[in-house]
Amino acid sequence: MTDIQQTIELPQISASDINSYRECPRSFWFYVLMRAGALVDRNPDAALNRGSILHLVLQHAVRVGTDSGLPEIDTERATILFGQKQVDDPAVRTELLAAAQHTVHSDAYLRLLDCATIHREQQFHLRLDDTHYLKGFMDAVGYDVDGTAYILDYKSGTKVADDPETLRASYRDQADCYALVALSGGAPAAQICFIRPEVMVDSGRAAGGEAEPPRPQTFSFSYASGDVAALRERIRAVIGDMEQAATASTDQVDRKLCKNHCQVPARICAVKRAFKDERKQPAQQKQADRDPHPQPEPHEQPPDGGAGTCLPGRQPRPPGAGTP
Repeated sequence: MTDIQQTIELPQISASDINSYRECPRSFWFYVLMRAGALVDRNPDAALNRGSILHLVLQHAVRVGTDSGLPEIDTERATILFGQKQVDDPAVRTELLAAAQHTVHSDAYLRLLDCATIHREQQFHLRLDDTHYLKGFMDAVGYDVDGTAYILDYKSGTKVADDPETLRASYRDQADCYALVALSGGAPAAQICFIRPEVMVDSGRAAGGEAEPPRPQTFSFSYASGDVAALRERIRAVIGDMEQAATASTDQVDRKLCKNHCQVPARICAVKRAFKDERKQPAQQKQADRDPHPQPEPHEQPPDGGAGTCLPGRQPRPPGAGTP
């Protein structure tokens, strides 16, 4: 089975669904649309699990109004959360606490605290047209006095991106979704900020020439109320493509993602089949390099029709000799 002609309607879609489709249309079709499921890694040190635990700490273990004037992480509350999620490794706990502390001291987080009202884990369900709805949760949403929305989203991962602009572009769909929700709700403008708590980048130098301490990497997007129509059409167009995921091109799929993480069977994915063929070729070439002129196996008849091939240390019997 190679070409699958199938269209599946998506009445409800989330920003994470769009991101999954962007990573690989065939994987999205297999796991999400066909509900094939996938193996779940429960290891607390896995990237997604670390991100989820860090989310919990930032949502439930932050103290404001401290003597320092800056928000701080409540270590006792964080310890309880670590126990609930079976984070037993002291080194992992220390790393997560440090990442959370850097986050709440960042300009992106302090901007959230400046908002007149703040909502955490804000759920949304927005009608796009007669048959499609946008759904999901936003990590933190703040509103200024004038109604401007500020949305802060925590991103998991510890690896510094080789190309920050490519990473920024990968957040565009999610930013569009969040902005459409905020602007459709009456906000005159929306700013979406993605922060990577475990990825520290250089902050440059202060006015006095001293180096500023590293800060979590952030990516921001700004929107105005006049962007609503374009955002709605752009998201609807993406959903239309997603409904055709079974036959979508996989030419732009990240090959590392496909090779290391995807479990889609090779029989329904040309990209996976190509990987299998590529893995076979080096092994075959290695065997050819090691033995460029392979000898016939002992049980094979030699090409010249002779008496046969002897095993090491054995002498051939003369023709016609019987068994001793």
